[in-house]
Amino acid sequence: YNRILFQKDLLPWSFQWTGGFGARLPTGPYRQRDERQLMMPIGMQVGTGAWAFPLFTQVGLRYKDWGLLGELFAQFHTTNEAEYRLGDYVQTALLASYYARFKMSMMMPHTGLRYEMVGADTEYGAINADSGGNRWVWASGIDWYIGNWSAGLRMNVPLLQELGGLQPQWEGQYSLQMIYFF
Repeated sequence: YNRILFQKDLLPWSFQWTGGFGARLPTGPYRQRDERQLMMPIGMQVGTGAWAFPLFTQVGLRYKDWGLLGELFAQFHTTNEAEYRLGDYVQTALLASYYARFKMSMMMPHTGLRYEMVGADTEYGAINADSGGNRWVWASGIDWYIGNWSAGLRMNVPLLQELGGLQPQWEGQYSLQMIYFF
């Protein structure tokens, strides 16, 4: 569920505050094994077998074609039937953007910092030492809007990370997206 909580336009300024919440169902297998019958890591499982409850809020401030966006997202997990519980997740970000307007389209480059914190997983009440951690990420991208279409390119590059136990270091994330607005 997502809702605009407050919106005010006082040209050339614009302000918007949104928020939302949800529930993720305990669907999909979560004890999958590879061809050697070894248990796959929880992050590679199709599901978790547990409920999760996400909450988020965003605050956007715009002056003419310049924008500043602050976000806060949290997700809380329950324990599944195998007594495994994923660590809770919190993410916050501060991003700056520019709206370049053209005759038939708009381009929006954006950049900023994101901080992510993941609590340690537990199994039968014991903490999994090879889970949890935190990281600072440089987030950057560009979106292009033409009519009802949007295309975007994003990258998230780790600046600093402290991960629990023997977890592999995160190398970053790069994505391409295409969206059609109905």
